[in-house]
Amino acid sequence: MKQKGALYVQLDSLKKPVLVFYLVTAAVAALAILGYRMGWEVQVNNLQMISMIFLFVVGCCSFREDFLFLMQNGVSRGAIFQTHCLAYGLLCLLMAVLDTLLGALLAAFGPGKSLMDSYLPGLTGPARLLADGGLLLSAYLFLLSFGYLLGVLSYRGGRGVTVLLAVGIPVLALGTPVFLSLETELSRSLLSAVLRLIHSFPALTASLFALAVLFHAIGGLLERRAPVRTRGSAAA
Repeated sequence: MKQKGALYVQLDSLKKPVLVFYLVTAAVAALAILGYRMGWEVQVNNLQMISMIFLFVVGCCSFREDFLFLMQNGVSRGAIFQTHCLAYGLLCLLMAVLDTLLGALLAAFGPGKSLMDSYLPGLTGPARLLADGGLLLSAYLFLLSFGYLLGVLSYRGGRGVTVLLAVGIPVLALGTPVFLSLETELSRSLLSAVLRLIHSFPALTASLFALAVLFHAIGGLLERRAPVRTRGSAAA
């Protein structure tokens, strides 16, 4: 199986969940616009957050099955990594374009609110769409790459690492805001840096792209020495 076939396999495995996801999203958006036009009090903001969660889950769950199938069909680890980078990139680009257009549709005809309102409120027209799309693309790549890295770590480390990640990631996510709220010099400095980053569109977008590349690079290094392990194999 050559690289073109490997890319097809990975895109094909994503096709059904993405299709179902957007059928549901489109139905929600259509109902929101219809209800808004009929005078109902409807609020639909930040549908993109659902896409971010979806992509994170895809990154976490898609590695094992694709990796094992392609390895068993003679595809090298290097080719698998290259084609899944391309498949993930195409998926994020497609979803960023669709969600940007859907957000613009909701903002124009319904109760939606643009993602860029808190960054560049004076931006309008095509420039707004490009800015929206760029921010979404960077966020989608970041979350998908982070999920992919966690998926590779779970696969390489076995059950023990999987449990550690399942417990550690939520604890870290919940504990970080608590730490940043503490009245210490370190927490205040970190909170100030985080706020500056969040409120700077160029810095935030560039940072998300850079982290996506970093996570993918680390995952790729781990993938190069990943054993072919079935679900029934003993965890390391």
